[in-house]
Amino acid sequence: MTRCQVSYVVLGGSELSQHPEVGEVFQAWPLGRSHPVKSDDLIDLYRWPDNKVTVRANMVSSIDGAAQGPDGLSGSLNNAADKLVFDALRALCDVVLVAAGTVRDEGYESIEVPETWREQRQRLGLASDIVFAVVTASGHVPDVVLSGGDTGRVPLVFTTLVGRESLRGKLVEDNIVVVGQEQVEPSRVISALAQLGLVRILTEGGPSFLSQLLRAGLVDELCLTTVGALSPGSHRTVTDDGQERNVLMHCTLAHQLVCPDPVTTLALWRLNPERRP
Repeated sequence: MTRCQVSYVVLGGSELSQHPEVGEVFQAWPLGRSHPVKSDDLIDLYRWPDNKVTVRANMVSSIDGAAQGPDGLSGSLNNAADKLVFDALRALCDVVLVAAGTVRDEGYESIEVPETWREQRQRLGLASDIVFAVVTASGHVPDVVLSGGDTGRVPLVFTTLVGRESLRGKLVEDNIVVVGQEQVEPSRVISALAQLGLVRILTEGGPSFLSQLLRAGLVDELCLTTVGALSPGSHRTVTDDGQERNVLMHCTLAHQLVCPDPVTTLALWRLNPERRP
């Protein structure tokens, strides 16, 4: 029998003090790293390419592939280990891009830089605030989101001609971007963000929108948290858009973190460009 040696790193220091409910987090891949992970290590692990438009998706799943808990929300799958990486991903991006259905279902209001990451973000030369971008064909976006929630910073809304009419008078015209007549065209969304200089694009789904981005060949990386839980029965996966599955996209594992308490794996997958549709 061949044995696989797994080196690991313990997540300690300030990260644990901010998340006392998290047990030790180990790096299971790649092999050969054996020092405690600090914020700078997370910056290195989740570093974005320089001056290159990159779309990174962040999703969470149960062991058996459910993208939502029994209550129909992904939030019920989240745990403290996932929150560590969730905060890092947001802190290192230019824009968080979310479909309106997920915004409504998950109760989004606004996007803020995690307090513990503000200093690192400033040191990296990133903008002080994260742009919140919402995608909607219908223009149905909660009023609290359109008003900027607690931050007062209104979002960018990518919509259709029909959606623009629904949004008139609710959002300043400069923040309404038409990217399709009846349906949102994902490639136009990404192009518009790039033209605004927002090249570090983090999407948090939901599954249907992520699938659209994947089918269009627009996703570069997938950060997938798998929590140690099963959800028996019929459920949505992180790329479920209700269409027939007719493509297989190959990925490369960049790294994987493991937390035994709460049991969680956190992987960064890179899509192989030559194998995209």
